[in-house]
Amino acid sequence: MADYGFPCDNLVVDVAYKSLALELANALDAIGTHYFHARATDYLAARRTFRGLLKPADYRYFASWCREEGNARLLSVADIVKRLQTASVKDDHRVNFYALGVGEALLMDLGVFLSNP
Repeated sequence: MADYGFPCDNLVVDVAYKSLALELANALDAIGTHYFHARATDYLAARRTFRGLLKPADYRYFASWCREEGNARLLSVADIVKRLQTASVKDDHRVNFYALGVGEALLMDLGVFLSNP
């Protein structure tokens, strides 16, 4: 699965991924504030946009790496937010999915449900 041909070099995918990662960083940064719900909603919208750019197999690959590797690399929220604020799928390929997976796991712990975003 590590050699899967995810469209990392696609500029449109990379721009959407950067937006997705930044929206997740914003949501995590807003935990405990009155902005949290709005930021989480913005993140879910960015995730739907990102998903819409990918072929179904590409999205399954992305989601799998986020879930499996992201949860395995759970770090502090501050570390995840910092990583997400500078994320680029073009530069680090699937390694960036790990931070996104951790961030999503944190949102789910707070009751933000990601089913079919």
